[in-house]
Amino acid sequence: VLKTVDPSGILPERLITVMQAIEALDPNHPEALWFLGVADSQAGRKAAAAKRWQQLLSQLPPDGEHYALVAREIETLETAP
Repeated sequence: VLKTVDPSGILPERLITVMQAIEALDPNHPEALWFLGVADSQAGRKAAAAKRWQQLLSQLPPDGEHYALVAREIETLETAP
């Protein structure tokens, strides 16, 4: 699921609303953490995005493809102006 959305593309408002509802029910839901992190990043809320993505990283196997993807996005946040 994480690879299905380009983090640089604009997320539909409906998706954000659904992910917020999911996060309210399960604050550790992986897809909610990913998509809401993308939304935070797009809105310039780097700290909020990093926090969600760090939380997501703690749930992923370090040798997995999704871990590498999320780690790259966090690194991009840290190096962006």
